[in-house]
Amino acid sequence: SIYNIYQKMRKTTLYVVISLLLTISASQNMYTLQLHPTDRGARCLDGSPAGLYYHEGTGSNKNKFLIYMDSGDFAMDSLFSKLYSLAIIEAKQSGSTARAPPQKNLDGLGLLSTDPARNPVFHDWTKIFVIYCDGSEYTGNRTSPISYKDAQLYFRGYSNVLEQFRFLDQKFDFYNGDTIVLTGVSAGGMGTYFYSNYLV
Repeated sequence: SIYNIYQKMRKTTLYVVISLLLTISASQNMYTLQLHPTDRGARCLDGSPAGLYYHEGTGSNKNKFLIYMDSGDFAMDSLFSKLYSLAIIEAKQSGSTARAPPQKNLDGLGLLSTDPARNPVFHDWTKIFVIYCDGSEYTGNRTSPISYKDAQLYFRGYSNVLEQFRFLDQKFDFYNGDTIVLTGVSAGGMGTYFYSNYLV
């Protein structure tokens, strides 16, 4: 009947509206991948480009920056074997950006959420998620790679961080920002400790 057709159309319209709202909400939380050129030395363990994800802020807080340095593995025992596994065999983000998606929803990390209800302080700041991929707590500075088994392992954490800051300054005038908050956990916590004085 016409009534039944009308009811089905209402349900279909409702489903479409809900789907559209969910899509819009998800797109607002998406961070954009930036992979850096390797000619200045920035590389992950496996030689892939170092990179970050960013979400540009809005309004009066656009020139405030929250930088989150990601956590990851750091091995002291059987170092090369561990790093080889991370960079080549498992191809994890902690050793490579080869599988890093072009966009990423980071709403699950409270400080990086764009939802003012979940993140009332930083939701409209320019937020950066620094990919941890050097295996040495953001400190490696070896010019030449180390050969291990069938791989070349790059220890470029220091170069990676400088390239992150260089990109942020070029794109957002980072060094003239109103406020910069640097934070992280585990290896990212060590990176925060090492580089906080660099930004002062």
